[in-house]
Amino acid sequence: MMNFSHSKSVRKPAKFGYLVPLLAALVSIGIVLGITDHTYAQSQGPNGASAGQQQNASGQQDSDDPITGQNVPGSLLRRNPSGLSLTTSTAGGIDFTNPFFQPLGTNGRTCATCHDLADGWSVSARHVRQRFDRSGGDDPIFRLSDGANCPTADVSTMEAREEAYSLLLRKGLIRIQRAVSPQSQFTIVAIDDPYNC
Repeated sequence: MMNFSHSKSVRKPAKFGYLVPLLAALVSIGIVLGITDHTYAQSQGPNGASAGQQQNASGQQDSDDPITGQNVPGSLLRRNPSGLSLTTSTAGGIDFTNPFFQPLGTNGRTCATCHDLADGWSVSARHVRQRFDRSGGDDPIFRLSDGANCPTADVSTMEAREEAYSLLLRKGLIRIQRAVSPQSQFTIVAIDDPYNC
């Protein structure tokens, strides 16, 4: 009698758990290097020429890279609490003469007053606070019409302005009042207005 033994090897699946963090690290390094290369390439300007600090030949504003200090024509790179934000245009640059940057009347505001480049074209309480401290509450973002907690708030002193604009200063909130449409699909059943507006 012959005894044949046939053993079947069972292959364990490979563990690739280490690949996800490794790939994430490589992608992060690639992004950082890509931004650096992008910044360097753009900072040279056309034909390697040095770019202008405020306006380029087409009248569009350039900015300095906050990391390298080099000029970045047609792109706006800014530090923010999350790292960096880059604004760029497929048209070759940001047109600071378009209506977004033009006055909205006589109150000193443009769309960019509230939609700030440094805040990703939005508003942040941190930057609003800095603007308040620099201007004593006279920056165009601080207007009774919508920047204050109440359109009738007292803004006669620095302390009064601090209180009048507290929602904007602490939370970055702009107050917009609108009448409820008769066709609305909801009903207001109560109002709690701590500012008595």
